Amino acid sequence: MIGHVFPLFNWLGFVSLSLILLAASVRKTEYGLWLIFTELFIGSFGRLYAINIFGFSLSLRIAFWLIFLFVWLVKELKNWPEENGFKKFFCLDKKKSQVPAFFVLFIFIAWGVLNGFLSHQPLGNIFADCNGWLYFALLFPVLKVVSSREQISALMRILLLSAVWLSIKTFFLLFIFSHNMIGIVPEFYAWIRDTRIGEITQMQGGFYRIFMQSHIFVLIAYFLELILLASKIRLQPAVKVFSKENIFDYFLIIIFSAVNLISLSRSNWLGLAFGLGLFGLYLLYCDGLKKALFSGVLVFFLFLASIGLIVLIVKFPYPNPMGGFSTSELLSERAKQISGEAGVSSRWSLLPELWKGIKSAPFSGQGFGAAITYKSSDPRVLEKNPDGRYTTFAFEWGWLDIWLKLGFFGVLAYLYLLGLIIFAYFKNIKKQSDVVYGKTEDIFAPAFLIALCVIILINFFSPYLNHPLGIGFLLLVAVMAQTENSQKDQE
Repeated sequence: MIGHVFPLFNWLGFVSLSLILLAASVRKTEYGLWLIFTELFIGSFGRLYAINIFGFSLSLRIAFWLIFLFVWLVKELKNWPEENGFKKFFCLDKKKSQVPAFFVLFIFIAWGVLNGFLSHQPLGNIFADCNGWLYFALLFPVLKVVSSREQISALMRILLLSAVWLSIKTFFLLFIFSHNMIGIVPEFYAWIRDTRIGEITQMQGGFYRIFMQSHIFVLIAYFLELILLASKIRLQPAVKVFSKENIFDYFLIIIFSAVNLISLSRSNWLGLAFGLGLFGLYLLYCDGLKKALFSGVLVFFLFLASIGLIVLIVKFPYPNPMGGFSTSELLSERAKQISGEAGVSSRWSLLPELWKGIKSAPFSGQGFGAAITYKSSDPRVLEKNPDGRYTTFAFEWGWLDIWLKLGFFGVLAYLYLLGLIIFAYFKNIKKQSDVVYGKTEDIFAPAFLIALCVIILINFFSPYLNHPLGIGFLLLVAVMAQTENSQKDQE
C-alpha cells in the first residue's frame, strides 16, 4: 500500500525483495523456492510490486521467476553429473516419473507459440498470452527440491500461513469498506485496482464483495484443514472432539470458509460444493456412514459460524457501519444470479463467439494471441465503446481458452497429465489402508486430490490452469504425488 502511494517505496520494496530472493536462492535452492511459492500464494497477478524498465512493466513475480531460474541453472550446470547428466537434469531418472507427460504438454505449448507466429498474431499479444505458461519451467527445480515429506510439510505450512494472511487482508478490507471510512477507502480501492490484487464491488445494504484471485489458495487450505480435522477426529474418542487441541483447526476452518463466502465467487462456490461432495465420499470410505454424518454436521455448524463472523465484521458498531444487508438474501441471490449481471452477461455473450473460434481450427488451434470479438456488458468497456464491442485474447472460460490456443490434442495432453496425477493420488490413498491414519503426512493425498479436482472444475468458468496460480499448484501436487508414492513404496 505504501509503495503504491510513494513510488520510491515501490522501487525499494521491489529491489529489496528481489535481492532477498537472490541471496536465499544462492544460499540454498529450497529457500528461494519457498519465497517463490509464498509470492504465488498471496500475490494474485504477481504485481504487489512492479517497476517500469524501458517502457516494460516488470512485475515482482516475473523478477522472482527470472532470478530463481538463473541461480538454479547456474548451480545445476556447475554440478553437472558425469553419468546420465541429461536424464538427471530433467529428472527422467526417477521411477514412475510424470515428466514425459509434462514434455508432451510442453510440445503443444511450443506449438501454440509457433502457431501464433504462423497465424500472424501481434508479437505483444503472443507474449502476453503465453507468458503465464512459462511458469511450467519451475517443474525441474521443484522436482529436485521437493523430495521428502519434511519439505512437503514446509510447503504446506507456507500455504496455510499465506491463507491466514489473505484471510486477514480480506477481513480488513471488508471492515473498512463496510464502515464508510471515507478517508482511506479511495486509496485502498486504487491500490487493489492498480496492482490487480483483486476486485471490490459494492453489493446490497453496505456489503462489499472482496474477491482476490489468490482466494483459490484459501479454498485449497480449507480442504487441507478439513482433512486434517477429520484425521484427528478419527483417532479421538467422541468426548475429545471439542478438546483444546482441535480448537485451532476449528478456527482456521471458520475463517477460510468465511473468506470463500466473502469472495462471492460463483465459480469458487461451485468448486466448494463439489469439493465438499468429494470430502463426504472420502469420509464414507474411511469412516463409514455414522462418523461421516457426524463430521458432516460438524462442518455445517462451522459453516454457520463463518456466516456469523462475516455479520460481526460488517455490522461491528464502530466507527460507522453501513451493514443493513440480509445474509441469506445476499448469498442466495448471488448463487442464483446466472444472467443479467454485467460480468455474467459478458461471459455468456463470449461463449458462442469462442465456440466459433474453436470450430475454425478445432484440432490445430489458433495459437497464442488469438483474439475474439464479442459484445461486453462491462461498464469499463461501455465507457470506451458504447456498442459494447470488445476484442481480447484472454477469456474466462479456461478450458475453452486452452482449446482455442492449443487445439483439441493440446487439451487431451493436459487432461492426460492431470489423469496421471489423479491416478497417483488414488494409489496413494489406497496404500494408506495399510498405514495408521491420522499422521500429518497422510492428509496430503486426499486433500490435494480433492483440491486438484476442484481446480479442474473451476477452470471451466475461471482460468487457472493456464495461469501461474493454477500451474504453480499443479507442479506442487504432481511432485507431492510422486514423492509420497516413492516413500510409501520404500516403506
